[in-house]
Amino acid sequence: MLRVTGGAEDEFMRPLDFAPFPGGPARTLFAPVVVERDLERLAGGQQADGGWVVDFDSYSPAATLEWRGHWTLQALCILRDNGAL
Repeated sequence: MLRVTGGAEDEFMRPLDFAPFPGGPARTLFAPVVVERDLERLAGGQQADGGWVVDFDSYSPAATLEWRGHWTLQALCILRDNGAL
């Protein structure tokens, strides 16, 4: 994990941020076990209402809600394309 300089205290870049989909050239930078662990982390982040929360600060509550929708769709695509759904 890489801390995001100037970001929220708990804001990090993770393996799936760099290589979200199988077959991409960046995926070779990570051992399969690292990707599997990050997929488990991602799947475990689903909230009771079915969505995912973002781990970065937004400039308004409306922006937070908009980013949450985007991240939920992105998380579902990453999990699906990696065979984790």
